[in-house]
Order: sequence, then structure tokens, then C-alpha cells
Amino acid sequence: MSKPSTPGSPRFASPEWQYFLKNFFGDSYMMWHDGYDRNAVLRLSPEEKKVAEDMLIASLPGGMFAPNGLALLHSEKAVPALEKALETAGMGVIRIRVADALEQITMSGRYVPVLIECLRSCPSEFDRLEAAMALKNYNRPDVENALLDAVADIDYLVRYHASNSLLWLHGLLEDISSYEAIFDKIKTDGPPSNYTWAQELLRALFSGNYTIMVKEEMRKRDEEIAARFTKIVESLSENQIDAIIEPIMVEAIKNGAKEFNDELDMKLNSALVTKLIILWNERKLNDELDNPWGEEIDKESLFWKTYREYWNAVWVLRKLMMAKKYELLSVEALNKLGNILADKKDYDKALDAFRRAIALDSSNAHSRNQFAWFSYEKDRNNGTAMNEALEVILPAVVNSHDSGLLDTHACILSALGRYEEAKQQFLLSIQIDEKEENKPSLTWREFQITLKALRDEANLCKYARYFITGNLA
Repeated sequence: MSKPSTPGSPRFASPEWQYFLKNFFGDSYMMWHDGYDRNAVLRLSPEEKKVAEDMLIASLPGGMFAPNGLALLHSEKAVPALEKALETAGMGVIRIRVADALEQITMSGRYVPVLIECLRSCPSEFDRLEAAMALKNYNRPDVENALLDAVADIDYLVRYHASNSLLWLHGLLEDISSYEAIFDKIKTDGPPSNYTWAQELLRALFSGNYTIMVKEEMRKRDEEIAARFTKIVESLSENQIDAIIEPIMVEAIKNGAKEFNDELDMKLNSALVTKLIILWNERKLNDELDNPWGEEIDKESLFWKTYREYWNAVWVLRKLMMAKKYELLSVEALNKLGNILADKKDYDKALDAFRRAIALDSSNAHSRNQFAWFSYEKDRNNGTAMNEALEVILPAVVNSHDSGLLDTHACILSALGRYEEAKQQFLLSIQIDEKEENKPSLTWREFQITLKALRDEANLCKYARYFITGNLA
């Protein structure tokens, strides 16, 4: 994104004016990434508002943030420029914001269909969710119908914001997650029937029949699950139940779970039961048990004949999960999970996975290296984080001939300003790669920073050639 231009204007000295410039004419990427305060324009003095209004108009048609400011100013002066911008705007966020601004200024109703069209047709889910959020201000039948349709959008965030906008239209200020029966149907990508049922529940909520429908749905669902679950549990071996629990544990780690507390157990019940039913439907279980439940398990508590005892059986499985915790997960699985999460830039959860791997096997050098490296990628300017990373990798570096480990160690030392030590580790890593004829493990950017900090121009030139060619010849 390019930085918006700031037309020539008086240089007001007030903090409010500087705050306005930062929020409307600052770095566009940072404004998009970190958000901006559209209300900054309302803090201005009358004289400042007049200049701000002209600046915002001048930034059209391409100004992404200008329409929101003009809407808050109720700038009738901006209407011709906004209408011209609407004519040229593509199907995206600028079109949405311009149409919303025009509607807020004119209150004509002419621009609401534009927002509806964007909600239905914008290719980007981020543009569709913005349209869904804007439509909450217009209580009209066509808006409600469009938002209800968007509850079945292919993207979760659009479903979420469309649902919240519908609540807003009906004077319900809670988040949609407060209505668990609806939220459960939209929060994950599922079959279209889930979204259809969410739409029906929303209609029931607005007509006063929500509680009745939810209770009936839960009764039918639980009776069906209980009946099927009874058959499945009666045929499960301990090895089979382990195979079901392990992937659920992996998913729990992905979602940041630290331990199997009661709240997490309840959330996992649904996934566990669903998985068991799938296994039953796929006929992957049979009555011949090679590894029956051990004597220490109260087998009688696994069997029940009535719906009322259904949760007793679930509780047995929950206790089993709590007892096993993450022991079913191997170091290799945790390392793989950490790498997947790190590739997605979800560093906090990735580092947590590597911590768990180290806790299972403190001698695993790969776990220590990955923790240290991704700590460096995430927080290289954070001294506390780098000291922790150094503490983690040191046991793996001792007597190591792994060039990758040494390179990671060097990067951390460099981040801590220990350049001479870092240089020695970088050089040792290069020597190992040269000796073993490996592709260089060298992280050139960090090595360059280290040599520049030491003013070592000779090695800087020498190893620049090495980084490009892969050899020191």
C-alpha cells in the first residue's frame, strides 16, 4: 500500500490535529494492519475540521480511509466527490466505504443496495465482512434478507459479522457467540445444513421462539448421539480410544490449550463423540477386541441403557483424557506441529509445541534448535526472549557438529550484541558445511550484521562470495 498524499494545508500545532493526520494520512499499511481511529476527525476544532474536510475530499477517489471521516463530518460538500468515487470504484473496500458514507450523509436509501451488492458479490471475504458490518446501520427488509443469506457465506468471518449485524438490527447488543446453538453452526466450515439451521435459529430468536427450538434440537441430537455412542463404546479397545484421543489433543494444542481443565473437556466432548460416530458409520470398528479395557477401568460405567446416563459414559472418557494429557503425543509429532504453526507465523503456539517437545525429551536437539530459531524470528529485538532462546539452545550446541544448530546459536548471540562470539559460531558452521560438502546453513543477513558490527570488511567480502557460490574457493 502506498502512503496517502497530504494536500497542502496549514500546520496546526494542536495534538488533535497531529492525531488526525496520523490516523487518516499515516502509513496505509500500518493503518490497515493495526487499525485506525476514525473518530480522530471529531476531536478537531471547527477551524481544523474545515481544513480536514478539504483534505479528505482531495484524497478521493482512492483514499481508503477518507470516506469514513467524511461520513462522521456529515460533509454534504463531499457528496459530488464521493459520487464520482463511487462511479470509478471497483468491487471492494473503497466502494463499500464510499457507499456507506454517502448513505450516512444523504440518508436517501439510494446507496444501501450498493452495500448489499458488495456483501453478495465481492470476491474478498474481508470486503464482504466489511459490507456486513456497514449494513447493521440500515434496518430494512432487504438488508435483513441479505445478512441472513450471508450467514451461509463460505467464510467464517463473514458469517460471524453478518450474524452480529443481524443482532444489532434487532436491538440485541450481545456477540453472536453468546448464542451458543447458533454460533456452533457457523464457527467452523461445515455442511450447508449447518448454516441453514443457523439461519432458522436466528429467525426464531427474532420471533421469540429461540429457546423452544434449541431445546428440541438438543433433545433430538443428544438422543441420537447417545444411542449410537452406546454401541460404539461397547466395542472399543483402549488402543482404539487412544487413536481417537490423540488427534483431538493435537487440535487442542493448536488452539492454545495448556491443560485439560473442565472447560476444555466440555469443548472436546463434542469433537470426541462426533469422531466416534464417524468411525462407527465408516464401519472401522468391530466386536472383536484384540486389546480389551484393562481391569483398572470400571467397565460397567461405560455401558448405559438410557439417555440420562449418557453423560456418565462421556465423563469416563474425559477422565481418561485428563489422565493421559499429552503423553500420547510423541516428540516428533510436537516438532511437526510446531513447524506447521511457525510456517503460518503463529509463533506463540509453535513455541508452545516445541516447549512441550523439550519437556518430553530434553535431549532432542531439533526441538531446542526450532524453539531458539523461531524465538529469534519472532522476538529478535527482545532481550528477554533472546536470553531464553540462548538458554534453551546451549545444551544442544555443546560438542555439536550440526552446522544448522551453530548457525542458530550465532544468530541469537548476534541479536544479544555478542558479536565476536557470534562470528566464531558462524565460522564454525561454515567450516562444517565445507568439510561435509553441505549446502551452506549460513544465515547471511545475520552474519552480515555481525561482521559489520565488528567492522570486519575482509571477511564480509570473502563470505559474500561464499554465500553466493556455496564454496570458499
